[in-house]
Amino acid sequence: MSAPWIVHIIDDDEAVRTSLRFALSVTGYAVETYADAADFLGRLPTDRGVLICDVRMPGMNGIELTRMMQAQGLALPIILMTGHADGALQTEALQAGAAVVLEKPVSLPTMLETIARVGAGLG
Repeated sequence: MSAPWIVHIIDDDEAVRTSLRFALSVTGYAVETYADAADFLGRLPTDRGVLICDVRMPGMNGIELTRMMQAQGLALPIILMTGHADGALQTEALQAGAAVVLEKPVSLPTMLETIARVGAGLG
């Protein structure tokens, strides 16, 4: 699945970033990775894309980043991932502006379907 936009991955776990980057790259996606929210914001993309972000990270967490992006009008669809999904966290993430919350580990088919769905409006 090739897309005219980039998948941005923010996760403090290098193994997660590397494996997701590889898996998405071999399926045709252009991928950029970031170690944390500050790294992403320091290289803030100006192109269209989808953001995959871990919820629990040092510094700014994924929900805080989602809120900040929404407040500043940075309109990337956001897929949040967490190893500890519960109803309250999912509600908070969706109210903050996340498109989807996925519980880790996420299978590649689920990730690909989710990226395609949230990125469908990007063209």
